[in-house]
Amino acid sequence: MESNVQIEKPNATTRKLIVTVPVGTLKLKYDQALVAQQKKAKLKGFRQGHAPIGIIQKYYGEDIKQRLFSNVIDESYQKAVIDQKLTPVSRPQIGPAEKDKTEDWLSLERDFKFEATFEIMPEIELKQY
Repeated sequence: MESNVQIEKPNATTRKLIVTVPVGTLKLKYDQALVAQQKKAKLKGFRQGHAPIGIIQKYYGEDIKQRLFSNVIDESYQKAVIDQKLTPVSRPQIGPAEKDKTEDWLSLERDFKFEATFEIMPEIELKQY
């Protein structure tokens, strides 16, 4: 998944990742999830797999959006940790990035930006005797 990652080091054992996922990637994944739901949706008045996307979006849109953001957070966090060669020792605290602390930070209309703060193993230097 395409994303942009910035690392901040508040102290020696804490790292803060600020991850930005482009809106194009979000919309593509959302559209793919809608089509997948369309194929298996059983709605009254439509044959299975033949309900219009607008109807699918009306009935399942919010659920799909919540699952999408959950998956995007999981995937991009894991990728960022691996790419940056970090070894977290605590669960990350995930939330909106500082600028995006609005009620609708889970929006498909702009880039999705979140931050993950976690603890890492301290770096230990061994001294010669």
